[in-house]
Amino acid sequence: MNETEKYRLSLYQTVETLKIDELCIIEVVHCSLDGNHYVRRTYPEDKREIFNLLRDLNSNYIPKIVDIFFNDNSVIIEEFVRGRNLRVLIDNKMLSKSQAESYSKQILCALDALHNRSIIHRDVKPDNIIIDENGILHLIDYGIARLHRSDAVRDTENFGTIGYAPPEQYGFSQSDVRTDLYSAGITIAEMCKSAGCKENSAFFKVVAKCCENDPNRRYGSAKEALNDLRKKQRNPIILTLRISLFVMTIMLVLCYLIYSKMIVPQNPGANINEPPDIQTVVPPNNQTEQTSDHSAGSDFVWLDIIDMQHITETIPLIPVPTNSEGVEHISLASGESDIELTYKLDNRTLVLTLDDFSLPQQSFTFTYYSKLLDEDIFDVDAEILFYDMTGDGQYEILIAMSSRDWTMGVREPVASDINWRAVWCIGYTKEEGFWQATGNMVTYQSHGTIFLNRFGERELSESETFMFLRLINRDLTGTYGE
Repeated sequence: MNETEKYRLSLYQTVETLKIDELCIIEVVHCSLDGNHYVRRTYPEDKREIFNLLRDLNSNYIPKIVDIFFNDNSVIIEEFVRGRNLRVLIDNKMLSKSQAESYSKQILCALDALHNRSIIHRDVKPDNIIIDENGILHLIDYGIARLHRSDAVRDTENFGTIGYAPPEQYGFSQSDVRTDLYSAGITIAEMCKSAGCKENSAFFKVVAKCCENDPNRRYGSAKEALNDLRKKQRNPIILTLRISLFVMTIMLVLCYLIYSKMIVPQNPGANINEPPDIQTVVPPNNQTEQTSDHSAGSDFVWLDIIDMQHITETIPLIPVPTNSEGVEHISLASGESDIELTYKLDNRTLVLTLDDFSLPQQSFTFTYYSKLLDEDIFDVDAEILFYDMTGDGQYEILIAMSSRDWTMGVREPVASDINWRAVWCIGYTKEEGFWQATGNMVTYQSHGTIFLNRFGERELSESETFMFLRLINRDLTGTYGE
């Protein structure tokens, strides 16, 4: 190392030693330059080739390599991932079925990113996987990783963990992408069993092929395994059930709207920004304003944050109740392949993870804030909607969040008040993935509507303050009526 490298290395001071053995020393270190914590791994051999490739890798599932030093030993400074070890989650049966399914796919995505750079991990197991607070999986520990070389006959070092390593990893042949798939299959099986998944599910069928003793009978790539998993999930029975559930949801929403007599307030006077194709409904008894029944004795259970009554198109919608999580598969345009959408609403923060299985997975975090939320009586719910804001034939993703005051009704809790709401917008292109539009809509105690205005432009509106938002050049721009 030169003097500059020695100085950079001196910036990292040991906070805690996690592991010491003949293969590696692992420590948590503090950087005096930026005040952050990192992981320092020291190997008694030259590991620069592997870690230089990892440093250039852009994947949410692989810890970022911050710095690499070499002076007889390889010293690697990498991102410190805060989270829980997958081994702990499995052993304590802390995984839900949806989490097991999501993490299974994320493992395959991580391996696909590695294998595209000819990197073979060779020690995929729950102990080497961290799940961060946003539900993102991180595959760690590349101490025995190697590069796949087409001219090699077998590995020069026979490492691996008994129970996870396939036969070829013990010297019978060279490790390749199928080696990691075997270990991933064992790990996925452990997760699914811990979460109580049925043994005839799509995941166990994929596991069986991953774990074939003969490498030639396994999948040829992680992407192939991932695509087969998604294909098996979309079998006719499941598809029929999903369609039936969607139809039932629409019927329930329509029944609720009819029952609760949702009425949009009549807009006073002519307004240049008011779309002429939206019909104003006059409330009975000459009332000028009436909203959904929020009284404690009503049968109200769920009130859409975005008012669905006067939308001129069918809007796909995913309701996200307080403190819930789930995984959905969506298509943003006709004929396009599925995109996996994972959501988690924890208190007042919604984490949305989107994966098109082509570019690296992307996550967006939305935190709902209101001065009215100082008390614990308010729950925050969300809705994820899909609407073509730009008219190009592809959905944008709209995220709406609202705080609600729940009280006990005659038979069940009801929402007695709706306070601030916020709406954000996410777009997508195949070339660069997902992007978030600048700007958002915040309104107070009112319903928003999506419609085409008199200029044929798609807008979000808020009915009481006459605020309209359009998506122009990735900017959710708002204007106010008089």
